[in-house]
Amino acid sequence: MDSTNKSNGKVRTFLRTERDKLRPMTWNQRFSYLWEYYKFPAMLTAFVLFFVIWIAVAMISGLSQDPRLYCYLSTGTEDPCTEWFDEYEQSRGYGKHELVKVTSGRYASENAALYGTGYTFNMSYAADLTAHTIDTIICDQYTLDYLLQTETLDDLSTTLNGTAAEMASDDLVWCEFDAENAQEGEIAYTPGYYALDISDTALGRQIDCGNGVYFTVIHIDERLDEVQAFLEYILAQK
Repeated sequence: MDSTNKSNGKVRTFLRTERDKLRPMTWNQRFSYLWEYYKFPAMLTAFVLFFVIWIAVAMISGLSQDPRLYCYLSTGTEDPCTEWFDEYEQSRGYGKHELVKVTSGRYASENAALYGTGYTFNMSYAADLTAHTIDTIICDQYTLDYLLQTETLDDLSTTLNGTAAEMASDDLVWCEFDAENAQEGEIAYTPGYYALDISDTALGRQIDCGNGVYFTVIHIDERLDEVQAFLEYILAQK
């Protein structure tokens, strides 16, 4: 208790001393004095305040969103295709807070010489996969090769049905492990139709950097109808 009183007394004495110093000064002199002696604490306080407000706004914005579909873009470009996704959301009649949650991230350099050593895959992929917030990954050949090793992809020949299955049937890609040309550390996987070539669509042409563009599906249940509607839209936009 005594130590608290002493601390409070020191603070009051300090404030009184500063007040007495400022009293005879003009406003310009007061500003110059405060800036000279307190600019760094003031800047630090402003930075902390800005950071807290930024975090609060991001949290509120995130809470107000209602993702109907989670899509990961991993091709040779970091173009988020905002306009294309906006048009899709409008076509689906999404409400104010409903959206396709899009994450963009490169996996490997397009330089084949760096393949196996030049990975820059966005680390949020692993976190999103754990949190079940990835439904589909639209990727290039490099990313597809990696995903096949993780065995997280669905076989599209058995996952898709109805209109989506009919529209996709001609462009399904048979994926089979090539043991003879495998890179060191690559894991064999069960052959299957894990990818759909969408290079010849409006979206594919927009993000293709010469390594192909493929549509893949992660193990999902509750949003499969939305994934199929999304795929039908992609294939219809030739």
